[in-house]
Amino acid sequence: MLKSRSVEQLLTVLNSFAGRYDNGEKNVIKAFQGAADDVRKKYGVAYQTIGDLCRRRLKLRNINEFYNLLEQWEIFGNFKPLKETIKRNAESETHQKITDFFAGTHNATFVGDVSKSSLPEESFTFHLRTDIAKKLKILSVGESFSIPLWLSKKISQTVEEQYKGWISKQKVE
Repeated sequence: MLKSRSVEQLLTVLNSFAGRYDNGEKNVIKAFQGAADDVRKKYGVAYQTIGDLCRRRLKLRNINEFYNLLEQWEIFGNFKPLKETIKRNAESETHQKITDFFAGTHNATFVGDVSKSSLPEESFTFHLRTDIAKKLKILSVGESFSIPLWLSKKISQTVEEQYKGWISKQKVE
């Protein structure tokens, strides 16, 4: 279980990450790496110690799972999976500190005046040709997104554009 000092270090990583991301470092991996380096220096620990804290001690299979949690938080404004992952692996005495940290989160992405994080979600399953799937992997890595988040972002943009076009045609006829 994460003790108070580990939770403090982890929340400091998240705070530094959010600052870097909000100040223009839109590559989640680079923003995390910079934040981990900031915290490593502040606490006088090895970079690997911070990486271990953000992966193994949160019981994640690999660091990409942590990157996905960061993407959900920073890009889509959904901090609940990250918060719950931390709380599930932290001593109960630290839960209020964790809750307080996320209570200050103001990074929900808005569409019109509706927060995306408050909208219900639906899941879809589909298949791609192998050559298209390979290209998709390259594109998502190039933009530092997981494939599901990259697809969600791109499909949402395309649907919005197509829907606007469809609506405008309906008004004309």
